[in-house]
Order: sequence, then C-alpha cells, then structure tokens
Amino acid sequence: MNYLYLQKLIPVKSFVLLSFAVLFLFACHSGKPENNTIAVAATDSSAFKNLINVYKADFGNGVIYINLNFFNGKDVGGYNIHNGLRRNIHGTARKENNNWIVTLAEPGDHPLDGVFTLTFDAGFSQCDGNWKANNTRYAEKNFKLEKITPSEEEGFFNDPTFDFVFVDYSASKSELHFQKDGSCELKLYKRITDSTYADQLITLKGSYQKENDSTIRVTWKANDILPEQSDFVFEYNDQKDDNYHYPIGIHGEDYHFLPVF
Repeated sequence: MNYLYLQKLIPVKSFVLLSFAVLFLFACHSGKPENNTIAVAATDSSAFKNLINVYKADFGNGVIYINLNFFNGKDVGGYNIHNGLRRNIHGTARKENNNWIVTLAEPGDHPLDGVFTLTFDAGFSQCDGNWKANNTRYAEKNFKLEKITPSEEEGFFNDPTFDFVFVDYSASKSELHFQKDGSCELKLYKRITDSTYADQLITLKGSYQKENDSTIRVTWKANDILPEQSDFVFEYNDQKDDNYHYPIGIHGEDYHFLPVF
C-alpha cells in the first residue's frame, strides 16, 4: 500500500502507534532464534550409556542399591533399596564443569525419605554421594557410589548380584529369593518347635551383598524373627574337572536351602 495514501486513511497518532507495532513485530521475528537449553550435547552422549546402571554403597547401617533406569538427557528416574525398603527416586542431571551432578528425591511420604546428590566424574568412573533426610532429626550421609559390573568369569553366581531362588525342602517350605537389583526375600512359616511351624506364611525383605566368594550378608527390614543381619554360606560343587563354579546349596539362620535350576 502506498505510504502517502496510508497516511490519508489513518490519523497521524494512530499511524505512529501502528508503525511502532509493526517495527516491534519485525524485530521479534528477525532477531536470533530462541535459545532452548539442551541438557546433553552430542559430545556428551557417553552420559546416556554410563548413567543408566545399578550402583551400590555402604550406607552406614547396611548396603544401599541405587538403580537408575531412566534418563532423557535431563530427567533421571529409578529406585533405591536399603535394608529391604524400596523407594522410588526421580530428579535431574546437569553437567557442571567436567562433572555430572544428579539430584534425586524420594517420594516424601515415608519418615526416612530424603534427597540424594550424586556427583559423577567426567568418565563416570567415580561418584561421591550425599543424602539428606527430609526430617532434620536424621543425620545426612556421605558415601562412595560403586557401579555394579558383571564378572568376567563364567556363571552368574560370580556377579555381585544375581536372580535366583533357593528352596528349603524340609517341613518349613521356605524360599529364599535373590534379585538382580540387590534385594532379597525370605518366605517362611515361623518355627514353633523343632517339628512344628505356624500356619501363616511370613515374608521378610532385605538387601544383600557378597562378602566373598562363599558368604552373602543380608540386612533385613526390622522384624521379630531374624536379627538385623544374617550370613548365608554357599555350598559349592566339588568336581575339580568342572570349570563351571556353581552352588549346590546355601545355609544360614538354621535353614538349609537347595537351588532351583
């Protein structure tokens, strides 16, 4: 439209306002594009393959396992298991200098819930952990987080954690379940006398770690049957010509279990 003709149609004051509006819109669209923050650049692709993993640490009163199973470049999710108690965790990851800082919060509806801050080095080979309880009555914890890596030896019993079930074929009908995420369950009928058991099945939850090649230490969620910690000892096959090292039994707390293959 001709500039002079436009002036005749529109009063001077309105024309000035209209001109400013047009210039403002033009400036908005002709400037630099919006700078959306990208949490993980292509050069940081190693974070995707390294962060998703199972980690463990000495939490002072038993081992804690932190399972991270979701990462989209910013948001992180998973769960932790400590003394048989499982809590979901979610939060964010950011790169700060050469480190990765991961902040994870538990749901908040349990008295022992809190917030984890995990600081990974650039190569994800080391991690310093910190946990602060939501309730200030509980002291914060500092720990070193260790990535669980499979053993190079054949047989999954050589790994730090594993999925397997052991069964007590005696009258107690008990079962001991070990799971890959570091948790375990003992299902049993409480013993009343040497030959009689209660009618109601009880499930005890715990967390476990291998003390050595033959001993597993379980830290139980508080109960009135077993102590806070129990040691279970593997019984291995004695065939020297058999290169596959596997247990033929496990015993502890007056229970004797056989593997279910």
